[in-house]
Amino acid sequence: MNKRLAFVIELNGDIESSARQAWLALDNELNIHYIANSTPCPHLTLAAEFMGDIDAIAQIAQKLCQRVTPFTIESAGLGVFVAQSPVIYIRWTLTKELIQLQKRISTELTMASQTGIVNGYNSNLNWIAKSTLAFQDTKYEDLPRMLELLRHFNFTQHMKITEISLYRYGDYLEENIGKFIFSSC
Repeated sequence: MNKRLAFVIELNGDIESSARQAWLALDNELNIHYIANSTPCPHLTLAAEFMGDIDAIAQIAQKLCQRVTPFTIESAGLGVFVAQSPVIYIRWTLTKELIQLQKRISTELTMASQTGIVNGYNSNLNWIAKSTLAFQDTKYEDLPRMLELLRHFNFTQHMKITEISLYRYGDYLEENIGKFIFSSC
């Protein structure tokens, strides 16, 4: 099985705590835990679904992060995608810095694809700034109860971004295989 890669921003501070508490409440009350059990940390995905030379990709990330200064983003509550099973996620307000970071990563991965360092990356995907809390083991009949449980958590918060992470994942489990700190940290 080929492992895929993703660049993510791991949640931190109070919003990470809220997300982890929400995972626990969903698991305890409704046995919803697919996302919580498959990732090391709640996160915002910047680019995913690519494979390649991990060492070369790590060098690209290190160079990219030397040109990025820390910035703050704000969560904007929860959203729900209607799919085969409902997707519940934390919404993020798009800032100039967040958009620039995502575009820089996309540009670097596109260039790395042309040299063979990366394969499978598609820069044409519609990127959405979100952090998935529940998916796969969710049911529409449980949606009112899920939203009732989650409304007690604060999902409108600021979060300082000082680094990105590289995740490797297969069919289920994700693992953090590298952290890349921005230049001014």
